[in-house]
Amino acid sequence: MTVIEFRKEKNIKRSSTIFGWIEKGYMPGVKDTVTGIIDIPADMPLPYKSNGRITKISSLKKAFIKAADEGRSVYPQMFPKISIENYNMALADMVSEGEIRICYCSNGAPYLYLVKSKEINTSEIITATADCIGAAAAVMQAVHTFYML
Repeated sequence: MTVIEFRKEKNIKRSSTIFGWIEKGYMPGVKDTVTGIIDIPADMPLPYKSNGRITKISSLKKAFIKAADEGRSVYPQMFPKISIENYNMALADMVSEGEIRICYCSNGAPYLYLVKSKEINTSEIITATADCIGAAAAVMQAVHTFYML
């Protein structure tokens, strides 16, 4: 698909935005290096909108979660104040912990996918809550009895 078709499909205001993403390397594989022709696959993810001011790993991980929730691509150059080693380590940690998954579009460009949390067993929560309420009631009864004596 052309830049104009992609812009219209993804509701991007200006074509210059897309050209900027291509030049920064946020849309790998869409521009033929020999001919210069741009062909964007329909499933190409939008790049994550980073302001480039992130300096903490905890903030970087939050950015990964947000990007994964939106199905966007992230690249180390989006976070110039974070070293590539720390970027890779934080991303690898989140993937190994099962929080996010790295997926690929048809031309191989990566994007993040947010993995749903494990289903919570509500019966265990209800049982634990009932046990706590029962224990609290027993303590209150003991306190009441102590003061009545």
